[in-house]
Amino acid sequence: MKKTVLVFLIGFLFFLAACGGSVSLTLTSTSVADDSLSVSPAGELERNTEVTITAPTKSGSTFAHWYDTRAEEIFSEERVHTFTIAKSMELEAVYAANDHFGTPEGTVAYETGFEDATAKSGYAQGNMTSDGVDWLLVQVLRGNHDGDMKTGEYALRGRAIGKAEILEGFADLEGIVFDYAHGAFSGTGEGKLSVEISADGDSWVEIMAPRSPSTSLATIELLVDYNHPALRGASITKGDDIHVRFLFGGSDENEDNTTRINIDNVKVYRFAD
Repeated sequence: MKKTVLVFLIGFLFFLAACGGSVSLTLTSTSVADDSLSVSPAGELERNTEVTITAPTKSGSTFAHWYDTRAEEIFSEERVHTFTIAKSMELEAVYAANDHFGTPEGTVAYETGFEDATAKSGYAQGNMTSDGVDWLLVQVLRGNHDGDMKTGEYALRGRAIGKAEILEGFADLEGIVFDYAHGAFSGTGEGKLSVEISADGDSWVEIMAPRSPSTSLATIELLVDYNHPALRGASITKGDDIHVRFLFGGSDENEDNTTRINIDNVKVYRFAD
């Protein structure tokens, strides 16, 4: 009987030790200052205390998740998250850039400068085949005017509200590289270009926010960040056959139709094997 009581007391003491005592919670980030991260209540924490962690908003980026560096896994995707802390933890606030800028280093899956392409001389909706791949063009044509900014004889020229969509999907899509510029046409308004991707051709996610080009060709390099909350929310993964489209817009909500923007030298990259 005495032995049974002793075993019970030892077990009870271990239970109390597990339930009580203090724990530590460390918050860090490589994207924002550590002192901008907060935990409430502050100070020394008792085990099984309810705490709230908060990461600040950041211009040009979206909060992605809290990462548990000890467990090496995502802990929460909520920027402000409340939970009961049962053990010491180290959490990192991870952010993702809204624009997916970066240099692809994989293999070129598709490349076109619109030189070897079927004719598309009007803005009306229609298909065009360029270097063996079909495109859907809406308010976009294949231009070779002196005012078109291009490296060869041809470039795509879009006006608001235009769309140039690559109809073939690319698995293991790593990134997209292209040149763009305002066309040199008299009376044209300021326009912007954005880039979107989709896994099904219906739901699209922006990987480059509308940007206004200069009057000479400039190269844009985009890397697809599959950890971005917008892509995860749309269930877009690198194994999907991913479609790419370019959207031509005006300078305001009225989408000024005097906009003329050229795109040329499009390259689509897959991850290297």
